Amino acid sequence: AYSGDIIELKDGDLFVNKRHVPLPYTAKTVYELRSTVVIEDLEELLIPYGEQIQRKGDTIIYQVGLSEKQAAEFRQRKPAVLSVRRSRYDYQVADSFFARSSANDHWSSDNYGPLKIPSPGDTVEITAGNYKLYKNIPGIAVGKHPVTEKLYFLLGDNRNGAEDSRYMGLVPHSKMYGIVKK
Repeated sequence: AYSGDIIELKDGDLFVNKRHVPLPYTAKTVYELRSTVVIEDLEELLIPYGEQIQRKGDTIIYQVGLSEKQAAEFRQRKPAVLSVRRSRYDYQVADSFFARSSANDHWSSDNYGPLKIPSPGDTVEITAGNYKLYKNIPGIAVGKHPVTEKLYFLLGDNRNGAEDSRYMGLVPHSKMYGIVKK
């Protein structure tokens, strides 16, 4: 998304200008898979952080990175697979972990925004609470500043394992070193 757009993540789903933007077909998301047996072919799919396998009674709970197609394939493995559902990472951090529009925002990695990306000609007021959102703009400091170039909100298809604009803030056009296509 870029200047003038409104972005929002709701329960991990991306909306740009209130339109849902689905993940690319091959994108992987963290799923919780519950099974009654050990599933050998999940080893390579385990997420690289956190507790990957838990046991609750006779149930084995896996945290795995799957595409939607892979999740559907595992759902078909009944009765051994009890459930496959998308995990939500709705942790909130009180400090400046997320790039927010104000210190009062209670955003998380899966519930972020809504955020209107300022356009060239708009004036933004930079405060300690929103500095991280705008810190990449050359010459930015606390106070009121006109936006002089297009700003971009970058979000990849590896949303649970990426350091993107939710964490590093908006990226000005002058700091882009590749081709961005919409």
